[in-house]
Amino acid sequence: MSLEVYHKARWAYRLGRRRKALELCRSVSFDKTDFLAAKILLSGPHYTEVLRRAHEAIQPAVYIEIGIDEGSTLRLAHPGTQVIGIDPCPKLTAPAGANTKIFRMTSDEYFATNSSPLAQMAFIDGMHQFEYALRDFQNLEHTMHPRGTLFVHDVVPLDERTATRERKTAFWSGDVWRFLLILRDHRPDLRVEVLNCPPTGLARITNLNPHYTWPAIDVDRYLKTGFDERIR
Repeated sequence: MSLEVYHKARWAYRLGRRRKALELCRSVSFDKTDFLAAKILLSGPHYTEVLRRAHEAIQPAVYIEIGIDEGSTLRLAHPGTQVIGIDPCPKLTAPAGANTKIFRMTSDEYFATNSSPLAQMAFIDGMHQFEYALRDFQNLEHTMHPRGTLFVHDVVPLDERTATRERKTAFWSGDVWRFLLILRDHRPDLRVEVLNCPPTGLARITNLNPHYTWPAIDVDRYLKTGFDERIR
């Protein structure tokens, strides 16, 4: 049934009937229809294309990526870039580049035991819970160039069903969206751009301050934040 609905939605989308396609997608809980719905709702370029363009424009000497999975975004870096990939269980589908070093550990372990080189660009795509994204951002900012660019994935959830802290669906962005609320409340000095990149959005953060000292964050307060209060 779900696959049949997906095919109907896909044809409606191809025929330009976006509203009908979205209506069909929302009538079932299915990973394929969720991805199609995200494509309909988020009209920007795919997040990997944004990262590719960023590498072209910035030409970072050092690039750090947290949560490398199969390595597809890691391989977007140019051959001359020193690449640091951090993931406790990477699943690389192709060899990493000659200038790439993989740290098979959690990001918390990495920052506790390693001294990172100054990075001009970084990408956070690790655990899909906001407090992990926050810690990754805090740690990375301390090792970023002030004029660097830091990207965070999964900040634009499709719907409340796929934006829970615990995974219940195949298509899942977690509650990383809460991380943006923390930046809004505590870091007005940052420049934060929320990009509508399918499938789950991307935040581009600049005007970094490597010397910033964070106050204690009341995580429980943000856990109580309702989905409707997210930044859109």
